[in-house]
Amino acid sequence: MKMYLYNIMTDRLNTPIAKILKGVLYFFSILYGGIVRGIVFSYKIRLLRCCRLNTPVISIGNITLGGAGKTPLVEYVVRFLQEKGLKPAVLIRGYMADEYNGSDEAKLLESSLPGAAILVGANRAKCAQDFLARNSADVFVLDDGFQHWRIRRDLDIVAINTTNPFGSQQLIPRGILREPLSSLKRADIFILTKTEIDSYIVELTKSKLKIINPHALLVKAIHQPFCLVALKNPKAVFDLTSLNGKAVCSFCSIGDPDSFVKTLSFLNAEVKHNFAFLDHHRYQRVDIEKIVDFCRRQQIATVITTQKDAVKLQPFWELFADSLTVLVLKIKIEIIEGKEDFLNKILNVCRD
Repeated sequence: MKMYLYNIMTDRLNTPIAKILKGVLYFFSILYGGIVRGIVFSYKIRLLRCCRLNTPVISIGNITLGGAGKTPLVEYVVRFLQEKGLKPAVLIRGYMADEYNGSDEAKLLESSLPGAAILVGANRAKCAQDFLARNSADVFVLDDGFQHWRIRRDLDIVAINTTNPFGSQQLIPRGILREPLSSLKRADIFILTKTEIDSYIVELTKSKLKIINPHALLVKAIHQPFCLVALKNPKAVFDLTSLNGKAVCSFCSIGDPDSFVKTLSFLNAEVKHNFAFLDHHRYQRVDIEKIVDFCRRQQIATVITTQKDAVKLQPFWELFADSLTVLVLKIKIEIIEGKEDFLNKILNVCRD
């Protein structure tokens, strides 16, 4: 049902029933938009008050539901700060986390950023204040912070997925916008992600953003795959050329599953099927069994998944048959335009 609704929100379904449901969802999107505007206005007139931390805050967020590449961007910024001798701490909500499963994004950041404090909690202001009471930090990186109005930030970075920048330009639940597009006026920096996929859409997106917010810095980035590692043994590294002409099955639970398939196709893998689950999906035994059964029936020996998914799969390792090679595609963000200005803005925040 969740996937069905998501396909309606993203206009992938246009059946008569889907069109009726779109009308219903549009009504709720009007209500949602009113609530969002009310919250923003309440902060603007200080009916609701922002919390000012005694440490600089860099927010990294987006305006759509998932798929913009925020997590690799957080990694990129934190690593840069560490290289400059600074001590960053990451504030992350930990979406869909519980005491047993934790948060997939938090697990990924913890494994990718050794030495960095990853603070998980819905009340991120309290997490930061509690941390500062016992520790020190030079800067907080606020993950998924564009809609987190409670903490005052010193720099607002917004990631825009150029493969699907604004969806149908409708608010949740009719579309995938978390705020009206006019909210982008608050941004200091736009990072256009996945710009390697469609240059025409990239230019259209740049033009639209310049109209909405002509003063924001525009930065272009690509998602660069750099290696494959074995799921059960991350020390076993495989070159990307090993996918050339190979029939594979893929699966993921990310905001933009199509871009994952396109990346595999660019690496000349022959993707026989991609099992796409909703963003932040909690895998069940039946999900893995379905993937393994498909590979057995289609005589596929290689399965590919994402780093974000890999951190959630350890309880199901034994379900993957010995005949299956399960690989994790590792990806990093590479800034190809506006890099120097972008990094200078980050450093200037920490120096003020």
